[in-house]
Amino acid sequence: MGTLRGEMEKWNKLNHVLNEKDTRETEQPPKRKKKETFSERELRELMGTNRSTYHRSRGAIRQK
Repeated sequence: MGTLRGEMEKWNKLNHVLNEKDTRETEQPPKRKKKETFSERELRELMGTNRSTYHRSRGAIRQK
């Protein structure tokens, strides 16, 4: 029978338990997603402000 630390190391090796240091090294921080940037023109198009407008005059639909 050895010391408690030695016995725990043997048990860890047999049961494949990782130490705290090992888990920190294997875990990778989550990757951040790149933020999508839009130009002013693209934003206006998405909001629908760049669309052509139509109106009725004399029975026909015409572009303003």
